[in-house]
Amino acid sequence: LASEDGKESSVPVDVQITDVNDNAPIFSRPLYTTQVREDFPIGETILKVHTEDKDSGENARVRYAVDNGNFTINDKGEISAKARLDADQFNERFFIYRFNVTATDFGSPPLSSNATVHIRTENTNDEAPVFFPTRHYTAYIAEDAQGGTPVVQIQARDPDRDQVEYAFVDQYGKETRETNLFQIDKDTGLIKLRAGIHATDLLKNGSPYNLTVIARDDGSCCSTESPQHTALATVLIGIEDVNNNKPEFHACASYSEMAKIEEGVYKKDPPVIIKVEATDEDSSSNGQIVYSLYYAQSESRKPFVIDKLTGVLTPSPHVIFDRETRPREDVTVKATDRGDRPLIGFCQFSVEVVDVNDNAPQFDRASYETSISRSEAIG
Repeated sequence: LASEDGKESSVPVDVQITDVNDNAPIFSRPLYTTQVREDFPIGETILKVHTEDKDSGENARVRYAVDNGNFTINDKGEISAKARLDADQFNERFFIYRFNVTATDFGSPPLSSNATVHIRTENTNDEAPVFFPTRHYTAYIAEDAQGGTPVVQIQARDPDRDQVEYAFVDQYGKETRETNLFQIDKDTGLIKLRAGIHATDLLKNGSPYNLTVIARDDGSCCSTESPQHTALATVLIGIEDVNNNKPEFHACASYSEMAKIEEGVYKKDPPVIIKVEATDEDSSSNGQIVYSLYYAQSESRKPFVIDKLTGVLTPSPHVIFDRETRPREDVTVKATDRGDRPLIGFCQFSVEVVDVNDNAPQFDRASYETSISRSEAIG
């Protein structure tokens, strides 16, 4: 505006005000909350945050960031999951992810503000039970075990914290809690011998036994209905031998007729007198036999030796066998099994000393004298 001599004149003037980044982005609320299932799709928007920046231009343009590696946020403020959500971290039906989101403008210097996000994640029955410590079990049961004897306990836990029930699966895929020999507790997974089962039932069915166990969750973890999940384990049950049979010499009665040795001394290359044999109906070490000879403590003469593994009986070196003084030599063979509590069987027989022509005829006296009459008839 200008004036002179009472006259005025004006001209319009445009003044451009340059924005200064003096306003930080402001979230529409300080806390954002939502609820989703743990099977919510990865990459889809879970929730959206909103901000307002009163500046203009670049000073009003906003970028976002979150401080939780499980989530990401785009320039529109849309938050999505980078990985599968997991509500199974604590023994609850829900797990809440808590993190901060930061909005920063592009001003110079940039200004920012924060808001809090709570995402309540609902558990879903999306995982099968897991057997531990393995899904391949091996167990042994004594051959003389009776009905009701515990065999092995199968254990599984469910990541969704469901209750787990157990059953056998037969060859046709049918679930059952009893086989012809075993039963399983549906709640504990303990496998036992069925009532009334005896050792003979175990042995006649053969060994080992292969069983398949199924673990099934009940879906009790979750507020929404979801399908049940199952897992399978194998159980190998072997029959453990009990040392309840002693070694038996089944041919012992015939050894006295068969065992012979010629009289003499056998310092080298002793001959085989007889090979004795015992059997043991047990298995493994309980059925392995070691042979030895039994002599009374008062007996100093030990005319025989025996191979502990083969049962071959031979004469002792330096022992004289003389039929004229000992026509038969008595022997007692002991068979011992290798069980932890070894059992023993005995066999007693005699060895015939066979005569050898080792003695010349001998007169009763060195000289004989007598008298006869001249008239004694001939003959």
